[in-house]
Amino acid sequence: MLQPRALPGYSKSMVVGGRRTSIAVFITLGAGLISFIVLLYVGWVLLGWRNGILLFFGIVLVLLVIAGVVLNTTFLVREIRRNAQHDAFINTVTHELKTPVASIRLYLETLQTRAVDEPKRQEFYRTMLDDSDRLLGTIEQILRTGRAGQTKRALQVSAIDFGSIVEECLARAIPTVGA
Repeated sequence: MLQPRALPGYSKSMVVGGRRTSIAVFITLGAGLISFIVLLYVGWVLLGWRNGILLFFGIVLVLLVIAGVVLNTTFLVREIRRNAQHDAFINTVTHELKTPVASIRLYLETLQTRAVDEPKRQEFYRTMLDDSDRLLGTIEQILRTGRAGQTKRALQVSAIDFGSIVEECLARAIPTVGA
């Protein structure tokens, strides 16, 4: 049985703490906002804080809490969608990596356990090389995608003469209006 080798510079376990931390922040924010609104309600109803300035601050704070809850919900929904996309990407990449490896392994086990005539053996080698190329292509795409996400692209700014563009559009439009 083949044993996987550890790649230099990589640990065996992958740490995915960033997503959990961001979700925890938004859940804590939501819980804090709900606690704050309950305190405002208790102060308003039970303690009877109904004089002018407290009423004004209460209304402002309730509006801020509502805005915070809406913002918090928006961020949570966005994070849930991002997690779903991440899971779908991982599942797809896993499938694309496992398929050629399983095929190569199957051919190698066949060559190891059975006597195979030379033309069939050459076909097996050709198929294993094709699967190996496919696997390398997939890995290269993944690495390119990772690099593309890390680099920041510089904007290419150029001057545009809107006056001449508008004049050209008008010149083209005027003959068709008269027709």
